[in-house]
Amino acid sequence: EGEPLHAGLASIIPGDGAIAAIYGGADYAERQWNDATDATIQAGSTFKIFGLIGALNSGKVNLRTTFDGSGPQYFDEFKDSTASTQNARQGMVSNFGNGSFGYMDVPDATASSVNTIYAQLNILGTPERTAKAATDAGVTTEVQTNYANVFGSDNVRVIDMANAYATIAAQGIHATPYIVKSARSADGVFDYTAEPETTRVFDEDTMADVITAMRAVVEYGSGSYAQNIGRPAAGKTGTTSDNYGAWFDGFVPQLATAVGIYRGDGSLVEANRMNDIPGVGELTGGSIPVRIWTDYMGQAIAGTDVIDFPEPAYINEDAYVPPPATEEPTPTE
Repeated sequence: EGEPLHAGLASIIPGDGAIAAIYGGADYAERQWNDATDATIQAGSTFKIFGLIGALNSGKVNLRTTFDGSGPQYFDEFKDSTASTQNARQGMVSNFGNGSFGYMDVPDATASSVNTIYAQLNILGTPERTAKAATDAGVTTEVQTNYANVFGSDNVRVIDMANAYATIAAQGIHATPYIVKSARSADGVFDYTAEPETTRVFDEDTMADVITAMRAVVEYGSGSYAQNIGRPAAGKTGTTSDNYGAWFDGFVPQLATAVGIYRGDGSLVEANRMNDIPGVGELTGGSIPVRIWTDYMGQAIAGTDVIDFPEPAYINEDAYVPPPATEEPTPTE
């Protein structure tokens, strides 16, 4: 209340593409802007799922592969000689809140959104595979092919993230979103019924493993509040660097929903950081976005059948085992 925050929400039916709901703002008469279809927000850790798809598609990773989650870690691939800070020039990757973890498998790393592990996944899978996975799933905005793309450094639309996660919920079937189900003129001359446009873009077994990792987010991870819908769900929280964007995107088999929140005009300036919101404090994906998602989804799927997710396939049985973490470099001037 009283804060210049903007929220967008979109729901899409997996495997069909029908837009079940859109919330783009409180009053279009006062603000001609749709926060679900017009606004673009840094994706944050919601993009890690596309990095996971890329890593699984590389054949070098499986759900049981363990990685060093300690932080910070330094990676040659993340070095940026033009960066303004020494840490960035040395390729430092930190976890949220400067956290440090032990060795973790992929579901646990996804549940805790461990940056240092997802950096390793993007090195194995390559940023090109991550970008392709995002585009194939339904992201229509430009996705860079640098190693940091796994952390959601690119801006995306809420409706695109809903559609991308709907592709995963549909076990790899991408559907083109549509909002008109049918239309008929009074005289019957015009009679239109939408026909879903679908394409398989991901393998079913790959999606079964991705969904397993995303279920961990809800079952015991950063999105655990979503358990309050009272049935199995899968999803991913997202909080961008410096709190410029906050997300929760998730699904049950029948419905995928994305919620994105930003402040002011969305530009990356100090005034738009959501790090000290009255009554909330630091606004992260695991705070208000997941609560909005849960409140909405609880109503949207009320009375529908509880459908099970697929069992994990554990693809890439003989997957790559990563080397030990890089030692911290000696500070230089």
